[in-house]
Amino acid sequence: MSIQLRRQQLIKLLDEKGAMNVNDISQRLGVTGATVRSDLRRLEDRGIVQRFHGGARLVETDLNNDNKVECRKKRIARYAASLLNDGDSVLFDASSTVKYMVKYMRQLENMTLFTNAVSMAQELVKNPSNQVILVGGRLQDDGDLVKGIRGFSIMDGLHVAKTFISCSGFSLENGLITFDVDEAIVMRERISIAREVIALVDSTKFGKEGVAPFASLKEVSMVITDDGISTDWIKEIRSRGPELVVVDKQGNVKHFPASRGQFTIGFANLDTTSSFAADVQKGLERAAEQANLRLIVKNNQLNSEVALENVNELIEDGIDLMIEYHIDETIGAVVMDKLNRRHIPVIAVDIPMIGATYFGVDNYNAGLMAGEAMGEWIMNQWHGHFDRVFILEEPRSGSFPAARTYGQLDGMQKVLGKIPELKRMRLNCGNRKDTSRAAVKNALDIYPEAHRIAVLGFNDDSAMGALEAAAEVGREQDVVIVGQDAAAVIRDEIRNPESRIIGSTAYWPEHYGARLVKLAIKILNGEWVPNAITMEHTFITRTNINEFYPQANHKELVKAGEDSYS
Repeated sequence: MSIQLRRQQLIKLLDEKGAMNVNDISQRLGVTGATVRSDLRRLEDRGIVQRFHGGARLVETDLNNDNKVECRKKRIARYAASLLNDGDSVLFDASSTVKYMVKYMRQLENMTLFTNAVSMAQELVKNPSNQVILVGGRLQDDGDLVKGIRGFSIMDGLHVAKTFISCSGFSLENGLITFDVDEAIVMRERISIAREVIALVDSTKFGKEGVAPFASLKEVSMVITDDGISTDWIKEIRSRGPELVVVDKQGNVKHFPASRGQFTIGFANLDTTSSFAADVQKGLERAAEQANLRLIVKNNQLNSEVALENVNELIEDGIDLMIEYHIDETIGAVVMDKLNRRHIPVIAVDIPMIGATYFGVDNYNAGLMAGEAMGEWIMNQWHGHFDRVFILEEPRSGSFPAARTYGQLDGMQKVLGKIPELKRMRLNCGNRKDTSRAAVKNALDIYPEAHRIAVLGFNDDSAMGALEAAAEVGREQDVVIVGQDAAAVIRDEIRNPESRIIGSTAYWPEHYGARLVKLAIKILNGEWVPNAITMEHTFITRTNINEFYPQANHKELVKAGEDSYS
């Protein structure tokens, strides 16, 4: 988790709880107490929290009051201030939203700051490490605002890293608008000298008109607003170019990257050897082409180091959204940190990652179906008796996919009763057929006297590996096997009435692509999506396989068709 994201989560916790001690915060965020205390010191310096012995509370609890435009402006300003760094050269306008940034800049040092707001200059100059320059002009009656074109001379030949501006109204056709013609002239000059133009626009400004436009959307680098903005406005702004940032009342931030006319999606696939991953990739490539999305595909090769390098390369390729499919649960936090730093939204396929939208398998229920089918077969064919249960696992994938194993065992026990630990043998299938074959062959050598062995596959490749191992040592009749995926690699076996593979839970990988693309477009357009989206499952056997995967024309898209998953 990045420092910025961690501190946002800390602020959210304090907003929810009112006050918390360091130990509780440490446990909730999964970081050390020293890290929490460091974060609290930094947030206190910025005026966000008030520390007390052993804990802290938020100073500005009114920031979550959506009924006050002032509170929305403060939230926008707080995020805007987080974009500043020590040593920056910055030009501020005199709008109320921009002025709120001052209190969140207290510990930034060695900056060169320009403003035409007297009160803002007076606050900024309290930090002696900063150079504060008041832009010249005519002093207004209120004694705070220096206004007019006389300030041009000081800006002549000037270049700054960032300028922060606001407006009276925001129009898709005319951009940022003010009611003051003279001020519009000055604002255009301010925009021309900045490398980045950052507009702070509370949601009440969208759709309001004025008399003097001063910045088109193409001239603005970023628009920061609050969560009062409508989905339609998000879509319209996204289609016109600038990066959009939406800050909600809990301090959570949504980033919508600058549009380049066509969204670019990065897809890091599990590998290219498994039929399941191949089906996912084929469907995604078709759906992306139909939706006019640019898709960049990488192969994670079931290797954590390769997966991390692929993330780096896709970030450099300028992706707008990442679809990550890897096997190693332990690298999820690193992957998310890399992408969070670039504000790239993430969809996690089958292996969840904190902060990403999950898409894929309902593991427990998928396993339960297979386990119940296994139990029924044993009850009918072996009169409820069995010698061993071989449980094919993939430890790298973590606890979430392991739920399919728990489901399989629960399903068997639902039919057959409690399965003693002594009858269970867990084998690492490595997510590959050859690894599974070797593991099962070794297990069969250990138990030569076992002639009724139930094999619970982690996926179809592992199930096929188990079948090949049994055939290799002449013990096919000693095993009965269930799979997970119902991928193409196993369907001919399921159709074979002599096969010891009695069925597999369908995950429909051929439909992942269409659903992933629909989900990606919703996220990129700022539409609400649930935190997790799972596929519906069916246990495929030789009695129902032709209903779902007709053999005659090989169009395996009937009952599980895309319409049922739209």
